[in-house]
Amino acid sequence: MRSQYFKLAKPITMGVAAIVFNADKQVLLVRLSYRDGWHLPGGGVNRGETIFHAMQRELREETGLRAQFEPEHLRGIFYHRIDGKHDHVSLFIADHWHGEPCANDPMEIVELKFFSIEALPDDTPDPVKKQIASFLAGEKPEQYW
Repeated sequence: MRSQYFKLAKPITMGVAAIVFNADKQVLLVRLSYRDGWHLPGGGVNRGETIFHAMQRELREETGLRAQFEPEHLRGIFYHRIDGKHDHVSLFIADHWHGEPCANDPMEIVELKFFSIEALPDDTPDPVKKQIASFLAGEKPEQYW
């Protein structure tokens, strides 16, 4: 039913994601219960919520970490088409955060872990790898996820 809605209505959705670094310059990835592979922490923006508040909420809900997100932390807004949905993803950079990483919602987050940039899991989606590599190389962000 939900997939039919997206095919018929073609709504535009807004999501958020963050490249979260630890002190060793490793990146935090999460394994979701509903999608294969390792992904950046993030999720949807609720009605009436800014992308900055959404990123703070999603990071806290998924990983237990707390961080402030301001305009200077925004890497870019990208167009992403997935599963018939037209999605826009606001990507943030988080290198200052507080807390101890933990999967707060085991129904959604199966596992989370910091990985060396050189040793990302094989089942990390190419767009995630591309976003991380592009940021680390100091490249200008592209428009597409």
